[in-house]
Amino acid sequence: PSHPPAKASGEAKAKAKATAAGSAVDAARVLRVEGATFERVRQELEGVAWAKSLGFPRTYLERGAEIAATEERAITLKQLQELAGHVQEVSSGKYLSDSRGKAVDWTTVNLYVISDCIVLPFTLRFRCSFVELVAEGPQLPRWFVSHWWGTPFCQTVSLLSFHGVQRQLPDASAYWICTFANNQHDLSSLSGTLRQTPFVRAILSDGCEGTLALLDANVTTFDRIWCVLENFVSTVWAREGGEYLYDIAAWLPANSALHGGRPVPAPGKGGLRDLLGPDRVLLRSPHFLL
Repeated sequence: PSHPPAKASGEAKAKAKATAAGSAVDAARVLRVEGATFERVRQELEGVAWAKSLGFPRTYLERGAEIAATEERAITLKQLQELAGHVQEVSSGKYLSDSRGKAVDWTTVNLYVISDCIVLPFTLRFRCSFVELVAEGPQLPRWFVSHWWGTPFCQTVSLLSFHGVQRQLPDASAYWICTFANNQHDLSSLSGTLRQTPFVRAILSDGCEGTLALLDANVTTFDRIWCVLENFVSTVWAREGGEYLYDIAAWLPANSALHGGRPVPAPGKGGLRDLLGPDRVLLRSPHFLL
């Protein structure tokens, strides 16, 4: 005869509830650190506005791994989306602001704010990279991400998810993103020659099959000197050893393309619109072959 299932523990119920909710945001709300443990974490995060009110997710309570090689600290989409859930919760609570003190929400929060207000507090206890917090061991990059930190994070996550689907990547595939791979408490690994930097080492690593450039509506990525360097390394150095891909994922505002041969202006000042879009990308990008 079958036996009734054992009564689930409180934590198991919480996880089940979060899963049923189907949202990383709900998971972040349910899995809290409480009692003495939270008090210790709270003291370490004194001055972090969201920590006392929202709690500290269990996911980030312990360090998962020590990964010596920065180029082996890529992040999976699952790990990124779980972080996005917490960022959405915190930004919805109006706890975040940019360097000018202007409040930001989920649609405007970017990696500059996330690095200062979320990644640094999460990793403060261990003074490590964000990936070392969530990974169980080295995570080798399958794709390198070239991007501008000022792009809204919601766009970044959406573009990466779209790219994963288009390339039919397995769930375990990891993207190398500097914000989460570098130890933001200690950026000494950026010193040395260009070939010694983690950016270049990640692009040239054996398992990395391509670079993904993320573009906002203003193509700001190619105004950043690091992104121009990454383009050169990807299209010149990386191809000295064989085939290497260079993908572009662009965030275009709704109604900013042509419809029925008629130009449809993009909303707002500065967005790509009608026929200027492709020309603008061409003019503002470095010279390369795709």
